[in-house]
Amino acid sequence: MLEPVVVFLRLAQYAGAAVLFGAALLNLRAPPMYEQTTPTCSPGSRRLLMASATLILVASVLGLLAQTSVLAGSLSEGLQIGSLSAAVTTMAFGPSSLVRAAAAAGALFVGAALPMGRRLHATCTLLGAVILGSFAWMGHGAATRG
Repeated sequence: MLEPVVVFLRLAQYAGAAVLFGAALLNLRAPPMYEQTTPTCSPGSRRLLMASATLILVASVLGLLAQTSVLAGSLSEGLQIGSLSAAVTTMAFGPSSLVRAAAAAGALFVGAALPMGRRLHATCTLLGAVILGSFAWMGHGAATRG
């Protein structure tokens, strides 16, 4: 029953990561507007970055809980400290989910703290790349050696 939830949450993480990385990179690399030294930024750029970071953070945490519950056999077993600890310490999806959540939290902090401009977009691009890279840490590609 929880398998479709895991798939949906993974899709939400992929979509959020693509938007965070892509929107930040686009705003970083866009040509200057009206001879200004800052990149072209739409008024909704910060909201888009913050919304995608929030989506990644929530979906990463819920995805970790849902995937652990699927492997434990039930939602109540999956939410126990022992099950979560085993998922984080012995399975690749645990640390990769925590890295995604931490990078998304960092993007939220940066989005709130920095003014619009190159530093904000460069930092969100870097954090988005970390999030995208964390997907390689899990799944079928990481299931076997070599």
